[in-house]
Amino acid sequence: MQSEYREKPRVILGEMLECYIKENHMMPHDKLPAERKLCEMWDVSRSTLRKAIKKLEIEGKLYSLEGSGTYVASPKFVRNLQDIENLGMQSRAEKYGRNITTVLLSSSVIESTKQISMRLHVPLGHKIFVISRLRMVDEKPGWIETSYLDGKRFQDIEKYDFTSASLYHLIENIYEIKLTQGWQKISITYTTKEESEILQIPEETAVIYVSSIVCGSDGEPVEYCRSTVRSDKVCFLSKLRQIPKVQSDNE
Repeated sequence: MQSEYREKPRVILGEMLECYIKENHMMPHDKLPAERKLCEMWDVSRSTLRKAIKKLEIEGKLYSLEGSGTYVASPKFVRNLQDIENLGMQSRAEKYGRNITTVLLSSSVIESTKQISMRLHVPLGHKIFVISRLRMVDEKPGWIETSYLDGKRFQDIEKYDFTSASLYHLIENIYEIKLTQGWQKISITYTTKEESEILQIPEETAVIYVSSIVCGSDGEPVEYCRSTVRSDKVCFLSKLRQIPKVQSDNE
């Protein structure tokens, strides 16, 4: 008689693997049993098991080392969509035993393009300061972050060391602009050759694309930012709330 598990889809088998990890209190970097043992345990084919493992690897829950086996991955770094910044990024990372470091990729002054002018409310050809940084999560590439600011408004900002200095800390404390609101748009994109090399993933890998604008207390844009995020290293959190119903005149 054919086993009831043999033809189970990899989604269900993936859930079984996650349950096994939880029930056995496995920690990050603990090694899973050999494939043969798991196949015998659940009476599934090796090809089905490998598809399930591959799915969990893509989700960032497992990783494999050639010739060694499959291991439990560290939890993804959680970014709160409702934070005005990554301001509490390092303290939040430390709370969960993670380490976030920054690699400066480039900084320059350019002339504003049509897209940047629309985002920052500046004229075409306006002086724009651009800074591109790689955020590392536990010494592994997490995301590329490129920020655009009004170069005339932030005179001499290029003199600061952005491998350690917080951009938002400088904006609020040196340039005395209070950041109060903003928006983020999240979508899926595919990495270019350059992005793939920086993030250490295959070319045209699906990643999370985040476009954001942060505004000051006057409601005017202060920073336009674009991020390319590895989905196996980072996830996003948003707190939901019920919007109060507005009573109409007819009620």
